Amino acid sequence: MVTCIDILKALAIYWKTIFIIVYPLALLPIFLMNNTPAMRCLYVVVLMAGFWVLEVLPLAVTAMIPLALFPTMGILDTKKTSMAYFKDSNMMFVGGLIIALAIEFCNLHTRISLHAIKLIGCSYRRLNFGLVTLTMLVSMWISNTAATAMMIPIIEAVLAELEGQGLGRVFEKEENEDPEAEIDPQMQRPTRVTMCFYIGTAYAASIGGLGCIVGSGTNLALKGIYETEFKDSPGVDFNKWLAANVPLMVAIMYPTWVWMQFWFMGLGRPNSADAKAINVGKEGEEVTRRVLSEKLHEMGRLSNHEVMVGIMFVFAVMLWFLRRPGFMKGWPEYITDTTVRPD
Repeated sequence: MVTCIDILKALAIYWKTIFIIVYPLALLPIFLMNNTPAMRCLYVVVLMAGFWVLEVLPLAVTAMIPLALFPTMGILDTKKTSMAYFKDSNMMFVGGLIIALAIEFCNLHTRISLHAIKLIGCSYRRLNFGLVTLTMLVSMWISNTAATAMMIPIIEAVLAELEGQGLGRVFEKEENEDPEAEIDPQMQRPTRVTMCFYIGTAYAASIGGLGCIVGSGTNLALKGIYETEFKDSPGVDFNKWLAANVPLMVAIMYPTWVWMQFWFMGLGRPNSADAKAINVGKEGEEVTRRVLSEKLHEMGRLSNHEVMVGIMFVFAVMLWFLRRPGFMKGWPEYITDTTVRPD
């Protein structure tokens, strides 16, 4: 039976969460009784004052509230609000970094990648296809460097396990190599299969940055320069960028992958040394699948952090997409891609 002491203990633990939910609702009469821009602005000021005084959110997070609420509540448009912080496109870049850091911090991207690679297949060729595809898709939303860094540990673990099972080599075997001698890692030369995995991942990260406007800082730099120089233009929309660049991204990525398969893995040359090096059969696929399963087991169950970050990421993408979708009325003109991002 729940006692008053239990309730007080729960309040002592969760009072910040309760305050974040209840306080904004309690302040609604401020502008509901007199719905003018001035009273809506007062609502935001009092809301921030309460959050600042009690520090229920980090002070820097509370300071970002006007960027979301001022345009949404019709108090001030996005560009004027953003200029109090940075330029409009700079704020979008900061928002992209925040989402990317949250995804990396909770390892949500690694969990998704491991599941997807197991689903696609675990032969050398399928594994490479899965890795470049996932790196490309992830790099659409986070930086190229972060996307590459995410995949490197997965590649290292899989290749090392295959080598341990005698189903491949990470580094080339030197002539007259003494198996007991200590080898300087800096002097080792990677095999062509290893080079295919690492180079393909780097290519995929760079190519994936083309697909989404937040995928690379250079995309947002173009957006900022374009909208500054051509003030009367409709601007660079999230949806239009996707429509124009995702087909280009795919058209560049998969011919690149086919060329790398031909050059490094003997595609179309079944009798070549490269093709024989990746022919590990069912045993190799089982080894790879076991490595991926072990890494997933090490990660444990899906954490609350991963769930919340996943929901926030989907929410951000939906808000971007629905701002000006084309088939229906989107967000008002004074709300831009910078505002509808949960920064």
